[in-house]
Amino acid sequence: MYKNRFLETSKKIQLPDNAKIIFSSPSTIEYFLKCYEWKNSYKAVVIGKTTAKHLPSYIKAVISENTSLEACVQKALEL
Repeated sequence: MYKNRFLETSKKIQLPDNAKIIFSSPSTIEYFLKCYEWKNSYKAVVIGKTTAKHLPSYIKAVISENTSLEACVQKALEL
């Protein structure tokens, strides 16, 4: 069993409009939304259906072809 730890940071990266965000697990969604507000211009790619189920309803995502980060990156490049 493991527990995710979210590290607080004082430096926030400025994400550009139209950024493509890859979520590889439900915890990455949780951490991202603690740190950033979702902009309508962002595009989301998720690694699978389980991760997609954890997205808030206002985020529409594309699911990668298979459950690998490589597939997520490929899907993001296609957007």
